[in-house]
Amino acid sequence: MNLENAGDGLTHEDFKDRLRKSEPARRLVAQLLIALNACELRIAPLEVAPTYGERGAYIDDGDIHARFKPEGKWYRFEVKGLSVDFTGLDDWPFGKRIFVDEKDGWDRKDPKPAGYFSVNRAKTVAIYLPCSNPAAWSVEKIPDSHYKAETEFLVATTSGCKAYTLPRWSGGDMEAGP
Repeated sequence: MNLENAGDGLTHEDFKDRLRKSEPARRLVAQLLIALNACELRIAPLEVAPTYGERGAYIDDGDIHARFKPEGKWYRFEVKGLSVDFTGLDDWPFGKRIFVDEKDGWDRKDPKPAGYFSVNRAKTVAIYLPCSNPAAWSVEKIPDSHYKAETEFLVATTSGCKAYTLPRWSGGDMEAGP
């Protein structure tokens, strides 16, 4: 078992476990995008670095890329599987704020995502944040319970967000992963 870490409290094994647990949220958002008329999807394979030291070679190119008719342009989407309960924007647990991504993570993304889907613990609802106005986002240092450290996050308001009911899973073993 590989327990190396960066001294921040989260082991590489913990990280791999969190990544595997996020896979069902990604699959459900892919089904949602099909229901929203995506005519083609590319879902990045879930690859996990064998060790903490090799993580730099495993940075992904986005969770899901979708192409919609009629323009045929590809859009990148990120999916965040959350460990909190909510049924929509009315009971969103973070008030009028939504956490976009770690600032460093956003800065590295190319192309930038068209939007982020934050999926509830029950995997029944996703809040969609379009990335149409990143200049309006703020940067906040927020305690990250996973890493036991403060991390700079980009934070947006929920004013442009939309809640979607996720489709029921119909694709086999939802927990499958590496």
